[in-house]
This record gives sequence, structure tokens and C-alpha cells, in this order.
Amino acid sequence: MKLFLKNIILFLFLLLSFYMISKIILPNREKNYNSAFVDKLKILQLNKSNKKILLIGGSGIGWGISAELIERETGVKTINLGHHVGFGLIDYQSFIISNINKDDIIIFSPEWIFYNNPTFYDKATLSDLIRYNQEYRVLLNKDNFSSFFTKIELNIPKKDATSTSPYKYDCFNKNGDIISHCGLNARKINYYNISQELKLDSFNRYFKFLSTNRTFFLFPPTQLSVYRENSKILSRIEFLLRNKKYNIVDGVENNVYPDDMFFDLEYHLKCDFKDKRTRKVIDYLKQNIFNK
Repeated sequence: MKLFLKNIILFLFLLLSFYMISKIILPNREKNYNSAFVDKLKILQLNKSNKKILLIGGSGIGWGISAELIERETGVKTINLGHHVGFGLIDYQSFIISNINKDDIIIFSPEWIFYNNPTFYDKATLSDLIRYNQEYRVLLNKDNFSSFFTKIELNIPKKDATSTSPYKYDCFNKNGDIISHCGLNARKINYYNISQELKLDSFNRYFKFLSTNRTFFLFPPTQLSVYRENSKILSRIEFLLRNKKYNIVDGVENNVYPDDMFFDLEYHLKCDFKDKRTRKVIDYLKQNIFNK
């Protein structure tokens, strides 16, 4: 009996030691722009059982669509998960699947890079999210032991009017829309190349929510200069999606905008144009879902 108790005590000691070491090796960083994504996931978790509209993608969704406006116009809870394309779309897929239900409507807007590589992610960006955000690891069951000691609380960041950078923790509203650039001066935008190789056949395998007919593709906001150089491959993507009978909100050309409508990076629309773009999504939802 004494030996058994000693073994139990030794086991608990080792377990606690492992936990303390893991806290040192995997520290929590001060809240930053990447950390804000964790709170978006928690908004989804809190609304697991509710009927909702879920916006999935990278910054093209985060910066380019207003979930707040959609919710106000449709009366349905709307959550914007779009944040940083560098996270990829795979690491947290199981979390999304476990927090949606059959009544949910999904607007899926992958950036162009995912049509070439569905499993794309930026190693440094995703590693930063995982390594320095214990709550993220707990939510995704990557840190089961810590879940016993970690109280997950939802914290909607309050906008800091004194900051001149939109890349900060308090970057989104209660629906998850990136709004930290609203009122700031636009910056020089970046241009990018689009791969000519496509891998759409693997989409259903990687994005399980596509199996429902309540998932709708929305093409990302695209700079006019980029579209002019890549119009053939972008038109090809639209053709293939329609040929596979996916639901599509509107065409590629309907999501092309003059370069001066972008705030800084390739998918980041200025606030004023985001609402105008969202109106088209709302009209589509009302015509094809809420009027049926």
C-alpha cells in the first residue's frame, strides 16, 4: 500500500513538473495581433448551438467583409473568423467542424494561394500562434493537461484610438471584423503573383464543411492590376468551381477593385469599401436563402 501511494505521489510530482516545464518552454506572450484570432475562435465556441452565419478565410474575409452589417440586416448571428492568411485553414478545421451545426450558413472565401495549395500556411506565423497562446492550444486540445488549470474567458478587445498601427490585439469588433485600420491613412500596397497550378479536387478532403449545400464560395477582393495579369487563371478557377456545382455568391470580376480601394496588403480593403462589398453578400443571402 505504501509503495502504491509513493508511486502515485511520484507520478503526480512528475506530472506537475512536466506542466511547469511546459509553461516555461511554451510561454504566453503579451496579447498581440495574432492573439486576437484566439478570441474569434471563442466567439464561435460560445455560439456553437446557435444558428449563425460563419465567415471563413484569411484577411480577405477579416478585412473585406462586415459580419456586423450582415447580422444587422439578416437578424442572424454572424461571426467573422478571417484574420491572417499565414495561419492557413487546416490547423483549426476540426475546431470549426465541432462548433457548427446543420442550420449554419458558411461563407467561404479562401485567398488565391489556397486554390494552388489548400494546406498552405506560413510556418513562422502559425508557430507564433501556437507557441505563445496557451488558450489556442487548449481550444484545439493541443495542451490537454493545461486545460485543467486554464480558465478560458472571452475578451472582446476595446479599440485603442491612440495607436497608428492596425496590427494589434484590439483590432476587431464584437463580430470579429477587423476595424483597427478605420480612420487611419492608407499605406503603399503590395502586389503578388498567382500560381497557374490548381488543386481544387482536394478541397472536399481538406474542408469538410463544403459537403453541406449551405456553404457558399466568395472570391477574395482582388486588385485590378493583379486581375489584369491573371485573368485567365482566375476565370478558370471560377469555371471549375461552377462545374463542380459549388454555390458561388458572385463572379471573380465582381470582386475586382481599383488598387486605391486597398489599405495596404493585397486583400485588405479600406473600411468604406468593405461595407459596399458586404451589401452584395447580403443581397445574395436574402435572395437565395432567407426568401426561400
